[in-house]
Amino acid sequence: MLHTERTTLKQSALRLGFVGADEFERLADPKPMRNPYPLKKKGILRRC
Repeated sequence: MLHTERTTLKQSALRLGFVGADEFERLADPKPMRNPYPLKKKGILRRC
């Protein structure tokens, strides 16, 4: 949905009414999103 409508996660969550803007800011932590495969570098996790 996000890629077909070219919207952000926040825009979609707000539009669908899942969370409010303040709650999204509190829940969304972008730090883990910067490196979604930290274990792959260590050879622990293989990506399918």
